[in-house]
Amino acid sequence: RYDKQTARVAARENGTTVGQLNELQHILASLRLGYNERFASRLAENVQDQLVASLQNRHRGTKDLGVKHGPFLVLFMADMPAILVELGFVSNRAESKRLRSSGFAAAAARGVARGISQYRDEHARSLIATR
Repeated sequence: RYDKQTARVAARENGTTVGQLNELQHILASLRLGYNERFASRLAENVQDQLVASLQNRHRGTKDLGVKHGPFLVLFMADMPAILVELGFVSNRAESKRLRSSGFAAAAARGVARGISQYRDEHARSLIATR
């Protein structure tokens, strides 16, 4: 379900290698992610849409690289829908400069917050029902 680049990043973030992301880990990640995956996917879509919209208003060169899925420990070990948000690459000179900007940070925070609020509003009834 995830591409080779995502597997490499996940392996690095998880402190392992792609080769060590063995079949058992893939199965466990799939089982763990499966429960919350549809919720996390919707949350990720909401946050991505709002984040990109917020950043494009202030930074016209903002590109939408889409939502990616991967076997990150911090995601499949969570007991709730969880996402990671990537705002840019510090290895890219222009993006690195933007990442240090308080205006960029504020626009990104607004976008993430709007995405989370939108998700909450869409799922309010089911969130209350499961308490």
